[in-house]
Amino acid sequence: MKLKTRVFKLCKEDRIELADLAKTMDVSLNYINKIEKGKTEISKRFIIKSIKAFPEYNISYLFYLDN
Repeated sequence: MKLKTRVFKLCKEDRIELADLAKTMDVSLNYINKIEKGKTEISKRFIIKSIKAFPEYNISYLFYLDN
């Protein structure tokens, strides 16, 4: 099973640019792009920063397991 995220779906729905997401999360745009494209696995750091960036959503909505 692989950990997946709805963070990018939320960005599209709210029309948040990935560059703005990276700035809000205090990570590089390159890091965000790698996670979005599946080139980098979701890390604890990404999880923590996502929760802070989207406080209105709980962790079980932001992240889920997929086959």
